[in-house]
Amino acid sequence: AFSWRTRPAMSRCAGGGGGRIDYWDQKATGLALRVTGKARTYCVWYRVNGAARRLTLGPADEISLADARARASAIRDQARVSVDAVVVKRTAAAQAQKAKLVGETFSDLTARYLESAARGDGMKRGEALAPRTLDEYRRVLKADVLPALGAIAPGEITKAHVRALVDSIRAEGHAVHANRVLAVLKSIFSWALRKDLMATAPCAGLAATREPPRER
Repeated sequence: AFSWRTRPAMSRCAGGGGGRIDYWDQKATGLALRVTGKARTYCVWYRVNGAARRLTLGPADEISLADARARASAIRDQARVSVDAVVVKRTAAAQAQKAKLVGETFSDLTARYLESAARGDGMKRGEALAPRTLDEYRRVLKADVLPALGAIAPGEITKAHVRALVDSIRAEGHAVHANRVLAVLKSIFSWALRKDLMATAPCAGLAATREPPRER
């Protein structure tokens, strides 16, 4: 059994005609059950560095009262040492969205890169890559890059990975093609940096080899 106390007056939901009442838990400080015409939701109020904050915990039909009380207590304990649960939640959501955009593997990231490159989104000059260039990049990725790096998480690819791939192609006597592979990788990672999908580019510092002049 538990008991609640209501706010002195009913407040109106913004933009709607339905009522909204907050029922305050008498055991867990700051915990409230917000009831509207459409939902019942647990919320917790707390202060961080003197500023009042409210965090929605979730629907009451998905969270038990015991769990809501425990989470409210933990959030208020964190607030006492200046940890703002609202900021933590927003940061986690941003990281989750970033992870979704990056993808679990480098193969996922290259697919998103090709989509963006076709539109010019995030490209260096804001210009879309020419269809012929995109086709060439797809061939390079399919033949050389993805078999070696496709299954690795983007953030785990290092300069050593890139160097090993490029050097292996050069060792086969294909210096020009090795430069093309490096150029494609640099384009992908530069795009990822501009889109804030990655913090560093593993191609930094890697230079193309000198290509012999073409015979005419």
